[in-house]
Amino acid sequence: MKRSRWKVIVDFLTFPVRVLLLFQKGRWGLTCRQMERFYYVASVTGERCLDIGCGRYNRFIRTFKKERGVGLDVYPYEGLLEKEVVEDLTRFNFPNSSFNSVTFIASVNHIPARDRDTELGEAFRCLKDGGNIVITMGNPLA
Repeated sequence: MKRSRWKVIVDFLTFPVRVLLLFQKGRWGLTCRQMERFYYVASVTGERCLDIGCGRYNRFIRTFKKERGVGLDVYPYEGLLEKEVVEDLTRFNFPNSSFNSVTFIASVNHIPARDRDTELGEAFRCLKDGGNIVITMGNPLA
């Protein structure tokens, strides 16, 4: 999925309004912050992607990556399949070098501090040579 150049310009100019309103779905022709994050991450990730902390409906993998990847979460959010909900994100059930990209889209801050290094180590283990890890953060004011 891609935004038109015009849509990117409109979203840029209306950023202060979008941040203050904190809407979760696009309104008035504007892109919500979550979708803007997804557009950006989709533009910098490789073919096969592992999304850690995928959230409701595993939206990034299903919509933006067109099912070319896997989303995992520890919480059984609405719309997640049984195989997408795991008890422990410090041990991924994937072979070494399985993914071109690993993403933590506004989720790394939800990982308990004691588990962060282990979870990031697992992300690197699952990453192919030349792959990338993409971490985005939510707005600290929100």
